[in-house]
Amino acid sequence: MIKRGLFQEFGRMCSCLLLVLSVICPPLAVLIDQGCNFHFLINLCLTLIVWIPGVIHAIYVIFYLEDHHYHHHYYHGERQAGQS
Repeated sequence: MIKRGLFQEFGRMCSCLLLVLSVICPPLAVLIDQGCNFHFLINLCLTLIVWIPGVIHAIYVIFYLEDHHYHHHYYHGERQAGQS
């Protein structure tokens, strides 16, 4: 049986990887975190116009926006082994 702490470590690692990805390719980071919704489209437009606003928006959406985030399930230990 996998301990809950392992999932929390995995969640922190996902957050770090999303932070790096939000600097390298902001729309991809938002797509992974939120799915294909209006945040992704806004971020794609901001990144295509000027890179820096896309990075700022990606960091805001991933870490500060109170919405459904896929990586937060891992951080809070809500995902169990075998679930997708």
